[in-house]
Parts: sequence; structure tokens; C-alpha cells
Amino acid sequence: MAKMKVRKGLSVGLALGGGAARGIAHIGVIQALEKHAVPIDALAGVSVGSVIAAGYAAGMSCDQLIEAAGSVSWKDLGSWSFSVKGFNSNDRLGEWLATVLPCSRFEDLKIPLRVVASDLQKGEPVVLEKGDLFQAIRASCAIPGLYVPVEIDGRLLADGYLTCNLPIRQVRGIGMDVVLSSAIGLEISSEVKLNNLYQILLRSFSIMSASVQRGQFRESDVVFRPQVESYNWADMASAPVFIKAGFDAVQEKAKELQEALDPSFWSRVNWNPWRRRRESA
Repeated sequence: MAKMKVRKGLSVGLALGGGAARGIAHIGVIQALEKHAVPIDALAGVSVGSVIAAGYAAGMSCDQLIEAAGSVSWKDLGSWSFSVKGFNSNDRLGEWLATVLPCSRFEDLKIPLRVVASDLQKGEPVVLEKGDLFQAIRASCAIPGLYVPVEIDGRLLADGYLTCNLPIRQVRGIGMDVVLSSAIGLEISSEVKLNNLYQILLRSFSIMSASVQRGQFRESDVVFRPQVESYNWADMASAPVFIKAGFDAVQEKAKELQEALDPSFWSRVNWNPWRRRRESA
């Protein structure tokens, strides 16, 4: 696979959106970027994207990420709760992360990372970038109603997918020149069966966020869209399929990716102003 030419001094960030089990496709995206020798200087993640981004930022290889994805099950991520705030607690997610990730604090990561959750009281995204990494990921993955929200610094936080399903601006805010993103679950497939509350909740979030996510695309230099919509959100067994879909999504955008990494003079003159704006929100 040919290496990409990257303009000297260019910093590259990667935004990984939510998507439950289908978000495992993000690993394939990272794998393909590595094959093309594309540097990843910063990361931001929402929900499952925060898990994968954290693993890579902590120094895990793609092979290690694939191994972790193949070994995890839903019982590793949550347990029944008697709380009135949710059917399950995702405390087990923190315990599983402790067995997989080589570090537990943002300050010990090898690559800068932003984890995005949602403030349920204010209805706005919250960017977590210091302190307890596991707690931040738990907050970003706490699907309302299904999992008990996570309290951090007096704020009641839930799944980042609610308010920011593709954290492009958060990567740009770190100071990246080019932002790449991987978006899961944009299309609503009638092939997916809705047999339980979990699947119905996730489908509801997908419907609500689809139009918002498309609107965010203009702020990303390249958007990779793994074709996994026909698979169930909870289908952990299809991890190899998802990973290949992520890899293929990068291949399909190879020409666009090269132009973003080493733009022609004309491209720089007409550079999208949304893409050049560095925001921390």
C-alpha cells in the first residue's frame, strides 16, 4: 500500500464518532491510516469512539485493539442496577478498561485525547481531557435510560452521542491543521431487527443524530464512512467485518485523503473556512 505524502509541518487529528458495536470499524480506519503512513497527532472520541481513541492514544497497536474487540462481550460493559436513573450501571466498563488499557489517566497518554460526553442538565457537550480516563469513557458511553449517568465534578453526564456525535471541533481545538473523521450509523437500514429496548434506543439516537452529523461533515477535511448500517448495533460477533469495512472506507477516500494531506496551491487558496477554524467547543 502506497504511503501518503504529508506536507511538512502539517498536524493531523482523528475524530471517532459513536456507533455501539459497529463502531469497532474505527479500528479498521486507524489500521488503514497506519498502512498509508498517515500520522495521528491528536484524537477525540464519542461513546465507543472514545474507547478506541483512548486505546490508540495510550499506545495500543491495531493488533491489540483488534484482540480487545474480539474478546469483549456486553456482560463486560454493564450490570443490572436498582437505580431509578437507569436499568444498568456501566461500572464494569471501567473494570474492563483497567484490564485492557495500559494507563488510567489522560496525563499518561502518548497522544493528546479529548473524550466528549453530554451534560444532561445543561443539554450541551462536555469535553473531558484530564484526570480519570476510565470515568470519562464511562460517561461518554452511558446511554440514557439504559445506563446510569456518571457524575463528574458535580455534572450528570451521559452518552456524548446525544450532543456531539462526531467530535471534529474538539480535535480542531487541540490545534490540528487537518482533521479526519470516522462516522458510523448514518443510514437507517430496514434490515436491522428491533427486538429489544436496547436496539430501539440506539435506533432512536441514530435517527435523531443523522441530520446533525451530516451537517458537521463540512468541518472535517475527510470523512470516512464504514458501510456497516445493515448490521445490528449490538453485533459484537461481526467485529472482523466491521474492521474490514473501516479499512475499506479509507481506501475509498484515498485520493481525497492525499489532497488533504498535501493540498495543491489552488486547494489552499480555496480552503474551506470551517475547516481552518480552530474551536474548543
